[in-house]
Amino acid sequence: MCHVGRPRSAVPDRECYPTFNLMRKIVIFCLGLSWISSLGLAQEQAVPSIRILPKDVVQDSVKQLRMTTNQFTVRWTYTEAGAKKMLAFWKAHDGH
Repeated sequence: MCHVGRPRSAVPDRECYPTFNLMRKIVIFCLGLSWISSLGLAQEQAVPSIRILPKDVVQDSVKQLRMTTNQFTVRWTYTEAGAKKMLAFWKAHDGH
């Protein structure tokens, strides 16, 4: 309890500060809630990806176009085998 006229100590009484207890409970609740929600987001989600090899591309068709200072586009033509490989990949992962 808070006593009037009692000498103050370096460590305040928690009973003298009811908002301290409320704020502490709110902070603990928020930290627990954010920890629990991070567990659901931390799951690894697979992103479909494919590796384009040199044998999948006609080497003379590779062109680099500069857009701005730090942006560029690369265009190429697939070989017959590379085109079949990409079509199979796109069909398997349609909608991802």
